[in-house]
Amino acid sequence: MDIVMGKRLELFEKIKALHSKNQQAVDQEAHSNKENSNEAIKHHLLQWFHEKNRKIDDGYNYEIPHIPAKRAKQSEDSTNSSCSDTWSTDSVQSSETEGDCDDEPSDDIADLSLKSARSIMLATFKVLSLQHLTIRNHLLPLGKVLKVKCRSQGKYEMVIPLAKALIDAHHIEIESEGIINYKNILRKQVKVVTAIDELL
Repeated sequence: MDIVMGKRLELFEKIKALHSKNQQAVDQEAHSNKENSNEAIKHHLLQWFHEKNRKIDDGYNYEIPHIPAKRAKQSEDSTNSSCSDTWSTDSVQSSETEGDCDDEPSDDIADLSLKSARSIMLATFKVLSLQHLTIRNHLLPLGKVLKVKCRSQGKYEMVIPLAKALIDAHHIEIESEGIINYKNILRKQVKVVTAIDELL
């Protein structure tokens, strides 16, 4: 009888030890899965922050609602002569373009509008949209050459002082049959005197 009880106790201890070992393995696996999940979340957040910082560096303004616009298949001249510039998908540019058509003309460079500044920058860099220009690679280097302070500014805040500086330094000229309207300069009016490659 004692022998049978002893074997049963021994078997019970083995089962208990095996169960404890299995439980430890399960706990370790759960802990490992939790760590992997936390690492994945951390990696995802880091990617999101890097992407957000990259967009901010490129001039993206998170405080302004951005509504994509359809790109119209128009020539460069017809695009510039239209009040609604369909090359850009940024609502800030579109609203500024529409607003310029209703403004009174001005021959004062101090009244240079965003639309006019954008036309100047597009002609200077030979691109179709400001989206092709970045603050870090294009606007800041140009500001440094022109000695224009534009740190801590967004893309659409920088283009106006940069465009004025290009005009003042005679790196570009505005062609006009009469008085220049600085509120509505078209890209076809912008004559690049100094190529951007020479400036940078």
